[in-house]
Amino acid sequence: MINSTHIASHLLRSRIGKLCVAIIGTTPNEMIDKATEVLKESTFMEFRLDYLAKPAAALPAIKHFLAENGAATAVATCRPKESGGRFDGSKAAALEILLKAAAAGCQLVDIDLESIEKLPRNTMSHLREAGAAVIISYHDFHATKDLDAVYQRMKPFAPDFVKVVPTARSLSDNLTLMKFLNRVEDESNSSVVGICMGEPGIISRVLGLRAGSAFTFAAASEGEETAPGQITARTLIETYRVEQVDAATKVYGVAGNPIRSSLSPLMMNTAFRRETVNAVYLGLQTAKADDLFRTVRHGRQLHDRDGRSVGREDGVLGLDDPIERPERRDLGLLVLCDRLDDELAVRQGAKVGLVADLRERPLGVLLGELAAPHSRRE
Repeated sequence: MINSTHIASHLLRSRIGKLCVAIIGTTPNEMIDKATEVLKESTFMEFRLDYLAKPAAALPAIKHFLAENGAATAVATCRPKESGGRFDGSKAAALEILLKAAAAGCQLVDIDLESIEKLPRNTMSHLREAGAAVIISYHDFHATKDLDAVYQRMKPFAPDFVKVVPTARSLSDNLTLMKFLNRVEDESNSSVVGICMGEPGIISRVLGLRAGSAFTFAAASEGEETAPGQITARTLIETYRVEQVDAATKVYGVAGNPIRSSLSPLMMNTAFRRETVNAVYLGLQTAKADDLFRTVRHGRQLHDRDGRSVGREDGVLGLDDPIERPERRDLGLLVLCDRLDDELAVRQGAKVGLVADLRERPLGVLLGELAAPHSRRE
């Protein structure tokens, strides 16, 4: 039984992509209509059953949809209110819906850590007997704390996927998550999903994949976000090309406050796509220069999946240190700064090449500088 479970889990991992699109709706028909539209862009989707007044009422329609669309891979989620969802029933009632969703054809079910810790010990075996792979998820809607402690709570259940989702209050919180992904990826028998919620955490929805996250989540369309900081599937696919992000992807960005309305990521990523450059350009939400520089410095310490150090091995990069041009590094964190709190720090950072001042570098010139040094994809 254990061997067959592991084989089925391995086959499932080979089937899913890097992007799971959350499907919400107020009626079963609305949910299925949205799933049909999403299927044109992504075959991997999550049915948020807790958004329905009567979640079980959608299961016959979901069963028919999955039978008619064999390429679709579906996650069923029915998250209780006390765990950040919308289901107002008990944990046992939510579990019953997940069991029925598995029987209806959903290949994965997402159960939150707080629920499974309080449910009977045979809950995992019941879910697997129903035919589903299991995601155990944890969400912290306030901060990024001890992620390793959360993971240790998940390990005894031996799920197929662990999903750890803290909230980023600063850019550097994203690094905490990515270092966690680096550590856990090699030691875990489960696949790991890691995302930071919140505006500063938007970059984790792309860079988490680079650090080892099995996949990331997106909204089906604007206004249908199921978590703070979530962005649309179309943006992740067309602008950030998440299906091509890997450990070798170069990283660039523009920092400022606010940053979400910046057109720079669209312009730069369009150029990277045209020139077939394996790179991504992100908007870094911060108003504080020290948060930006801390993120850039420590970002250079991350390791790629082969264990090769990215950046300086001594782990220290002061603004006065002589450094190489960032775009020649494996982690090419050339960051353009605009509207940060410490003008002097920005000028010092630009002087040593750690960042560039957006006001002094025309975007057209920067676009050429970023794209030109990289070899094209084979």
